[in-house]
Amino acid sequence: MGAFTKKSLKWLSAIFFICFVTSLYAQSSNIQAASRKTAVRYLKLAEQYASSKNWQAADSNAELGLAYDADISDLWYIRAVSKMNTGTKKCLVIPFVVEALTKEQWVDYNRESARVLYADLLCSIREFSKAIEILDSTPFIYSADAEYIRAKSYYSLKDTESVEKARNRLDAARRIYPDDPRFADLFFRYEYSFGGRTEENSKMADAFINLISSYKKPSVELEIYASLFAQGERRSRMLKSFNARSLKSPLYAAAAVSEGLMKEDKALDYFYSFADKSIDWNIVKDFAASLKDEDCIREFGEYLNQYNGTIFMDTDGDLTYNLKIDYNRGRPQKITYDVNQDDLEEWVCDCDFGVPYYLHLTNNDISVEYGSWPAISKVSYGNKLTENLVAEMLLWTPFIITSSDFIKDKLSILFYIPQIENETAEITVEQLMMAASNYIVPSQERAGGYIQVSMLDGEPQMARYYSGEKMYAQTQFKKGLPDFRTVDMDGDGLFETTETYGFKKDGGKVHSEADEYQIITNLFGEGSNDLGIYIKMIQVDQNGDTIPDFTEEYTEGEGKITSWDSDNDGQWEIRYIKYPLESDGALIEEALFHQPLSNEIITVRTKNGMPVRVTEGTQVTTVTKDLNYHIWWIGQIPEKNEAEKLIKKVNLNTVQGVSTLVEGEKCRMTGVRIGQYIFGKVLPPEEIVLEKVENE
Repeated sequence: MGAFTKKSLKWLSAIFFICFVTSLYAQSSNIQAASRKTAVRYLKLAEQYASSKNWQAADSNAELGLAYDADISDLWYIRAVSKMNTGTKKCLVIPFVVEALTKEQWVDYNRESARVLYADLLCSIREFSKAIEILDSTPFIYSADAEYIRAKSYYSLKDTESVEKARNRLDAARRIYPDDPRFADLFFRYEYSFGGRTEENSKMADAFINLISSYKKPSVELEIYASLFAQGERRSRMLKSFNARSLKSPLYAAAAVSEGLMKEDKALDYFYSFADKSIDWNIVKDFAASLKDEDCIREFGEYLNQYNGTIFMDTDGDLTYNLKIDYNRGRPQKITYDVNQDDLEEWVCDCDFGVPYYLHLTNNDISVEYGSWPAISKVSYGNKLTENLVAEMLLWTPFIITSSDFIKDKLSILFYIPQIENETAEITVEQLMMAASNYIVPSQERAGGYIQVSMLDGEPQMARYYSGEKMYAQTQFKKGLPDFRTVDMDGDGLFETTETYGFKKDGGKVHSEADEYQIITNLFGEGSNDLGIYIKMIQVDQNGDTIPDFTEEYTEGEGKITSWDSDNDGQWEIRYIKYPLESDGALIEEALFHQPLSNEIITVRTKNGMPVRVTEGTQVTTVTKDLNYHIWWIGQIPEKNEAEKLIKKVNLNTVQGVSTLVEGEKCRMTGVRIGQYIFGKVLPPEEIVLEKVENE
């Protein structure tokens, strides 16, 4: 067989590449197909559980199916339906429906079912126009569920045109779906909230009343509302039938009194059987309005004055409660508000005999504590920040507590209810800072750490840092910026370390990004440096004589000057200088220390970690790496065993920058450790003589 040509090799390479890619694509397709098959198997299981109303199992299997193929819309839809039926908050269900509609890959169900569910949820959370838009978009959905949602949405919009559309929808629905009681229930409840039977709605009211007997199992609520819209003898007959069948409703009490079917004292007991636990505020007012007997009026007033139950309010007129008030001894004890009715309350307020003292805003997890309401005394942002405010400095509340004028006029008592302030402005950060006396933030610097910052007119004055109950540092501020911080590093109660700060207006780099992050985190509890703050100097005074033993100054380009004063005379004995990087990236460092006895300054200059120049005073001398030990000799190199002795003696001192005298076998030496370097120098004989004279 002849040799392959270059051209044939190219063809073979191309064929191999195509086969390889095709193989990968085939493998990928096979994997996707297997995943889809497994996901569909879980879908079938979820459908079976859903049909038997085992919603937990249906949701679990749908979730497993999505782990194999997250593009199947049916699985998202089943999860949404399952969660709806297990009482999950609406705000948590909506994302599943949105995913189902976004994927648009349906196996067994269809997109229209998800659209209806989505529209229903939108209507529930007061997105009425959007709910109608979802149902009316192409393809237009016409079904009992869709018509019910449309009518409810139009009613809730409440303008004249929308209410007329709602009535027209219901008028058509009662003919097309005569067995569906939801339309009658919707009509009666909304029209009752608008004022009851009128000339405009009377014809439809009678039509729905005629349908009541044809419904298989009409609700108690539907039957009582229908009787309230009936007239004359028919109304009395329907109410009697309602009571004779042992049906119960708090609406019956007022209706029975007005029809003469129940005496007022009996009606009170009947009403209490409902209201003792919970009651609709509008029903309370309707019942109060029905009372005429003075003794009964007085008794009902006393009842409300000592009320221990829950009152629900619908503040926006869509017939869904969005305000819940728990009462204790006739005063609000806890108030819960869910403005858009998505089951996630906007705020919850605790009261002390009707006076609010604690308010939790669910959004952003903000807690507000009141001193003299509505004056805020404290604001907390979860576990991140707590602000204590100057008394009476900031007034804010999303509602007011007021007495009901209707109850006052009818029962001659003061019954307090919350009134939502729809135009309440949000508290700004600037307002809080101007009103703050101090704020507290957690700190990661030490275990159990937190920072308390004292404020004046919106500017920090001093910060105190605690680990548990023990203060370990404090920062002084100047014009709102940190000036210096003193720190007790070893926990002995002495604040021996002082950090002095600078402010980089030009953005020059002094520390590394990691160091800057740590500096700001230590100062403020979280790592952000928008203000350009940096440490320009650190001083350490270990013995508390106010003279720093150690000083480190920082310069731009991550340079620094480190000095040690071991004899507390205010003058450095050892100094280390790190220069900013050269243009070629070279790192230049210098170590300076005083030669014992002569006090002459020795300067060791290194480049990229290697000593390149040594001066004693003004004289240049040599610096040599010991052949056997990690030590650099300035000038003369002693014998081998002298180096070992010097290193041991220097390492006995844990503090850097301390010059150590060592008596060798054949010479006297001085050694100093600066950073990773140990420098040694053999002292000349004449200096030994001088020292002996001084010692004598």
